[in-house]
Amino acid sequence: EFLQENYPLFESTIFSKIPNVYASLKNEPFTIFCASDAVMVDIDQKRKLQISDPRNVEITEKLASYHFIPTGKVTRERLQREDWSVPKTADG
Repeated sequence: EFLQENYPLFESTIFSKIPNVYASLKNEPFTIFCASDAVMVDIDQKRKLQISDPRNVEITEKLASYHFIPTGKVTRERLQREDWSVPKTADG
């Protein structure tokens, strides 16, 4: 509901296209970095069609994964403290 109200284009273009996405998030802390509506409007029509095509759900899931941290909430302090310019290893 929060995404639908505050980031409607991100939610409708990307997140809602992933089967069972909301059921899989229930009762687990997570963080989503949403693109603003201004950014979503600028996505070219060809890319929007690719994302919305049900045959491309794997591509849409991968795209959404860049915006999603399933291992808990990311606080403002953590964002400011950690070096996000280098990839994290599997163990953190």
